[in-house]
Amino acid sequence: MGHAVFEWVIAIAVLVLFASNIIFLWRINETLKALMVNSQQMNERVNAMLNEAHGVLSDARGAIAALVGEARPVVRAIATTANELTDMVHRQALEVRGLLRDTVLILRNKVEQLDDLVTRTTERVDETTATIQRQILEPVREIHYLTTAIRRAAGVLFAGRRRSVDRAYHDEELFIG
Repeated sequence: MGHAVFEWVIAIAVLVLFASNIIFLWRINETLKALMVNSQQMNERVNAMLNEAHGVLSDARGAIAALVGEARPVVRAIATTANELTDMVHRQALEVRGLLRDTVLILRNKVEQLDDLVTRTTERVDETTATIQRQILEPVREIHYLTTAIRRAAGVLFAGRRRSVDRAYHDEELFIG
């Protein structure tokens, strides 16, 4: 009876642990989805800013072409600055994309590590359960059987009167079963 209860308790504990791990992984998955949506929105905003910047720079280049004859040195300085700004915005957008990609990779790695941890923990719980079964419960059960046999033998040897063969002892019925 006690062995079955212990197995049920261990089984329920493992199920609770498994359920909590599934909930935790589900929450991580939801967080990753939200992060992916946010990164896509940020990417769209950065692309829109790049497109707007390219449009503004194109307009500026048209106006500058009209003034080139009068202020050639100023136009060259403005064109150089505009090109540097375009390159800087583009580099920043690439850095943001790289940062988002690295973040997603790190999160995936952490989820894989968490999965490995859950797997190792489950294996250790299984190993511990088997060890307890093998090294503690089996010897206790054997000692119980031995003490019951010794008690019964002593009862038979030291009993003042013998019972008839037709009557079974109550403890014997439990011991035999």
